[in-house]
Amino acid sequence: MERRQRPPGTSANCHGRSSEDLVILVPPGTVVIDAKHRHVLKDLSAAGERVVVPRAAKGAGATSGSSRPPIAPHGSPRPAIPGEVRTLRLELKVIADVGLVGKPNAGKSTLLSRLSRARPEIAAYPFTTKHPNLGRVQIDSDLSFIMADIPA
Repeated sequence: MERRQRPPGTSANCHGRSSEDLVILVPPGTVVIDAKHRHVLKDLSAAGERVVVPRAAKGAGATSGSSRPPIAPHGSPRPAIPGEVRTLRLELKVIADVGLVGKPNAGKSTLLSRLSRARPEIAAYPFTTKHPNLGRVQIDSDLSFIMADIPA
């Protein structure tokens, strides 16, 4: 891939902190982990939760109306503060031991309702299941597992 060179003195068309954020949509239950340090940054357990990583850089760019960079209190130009660079690992927590996946109207919700006490919506039209339905299937007094009806 060839890298384009811009003529000296032209704008790089960079926007820095005012640029648009890159938003990555993930399902609830996703854990954001710093891959290098192996610590949890955020457990996105509820719908609508957000985390901002990495932080943007702060440049030494000119202030509005001025072509000179801002001056630090001691008189020298203010240096740019680089942004963070992170490698992230996104892990989805397991919500069930068994997942029922199949074509619409195949009987997934009916099977779940018969094997557990779950009461998913059951109807005679396709795509009734809008979100995963969970049910505990009891095998005997001390053995059970979680079954999920996954939307097709």
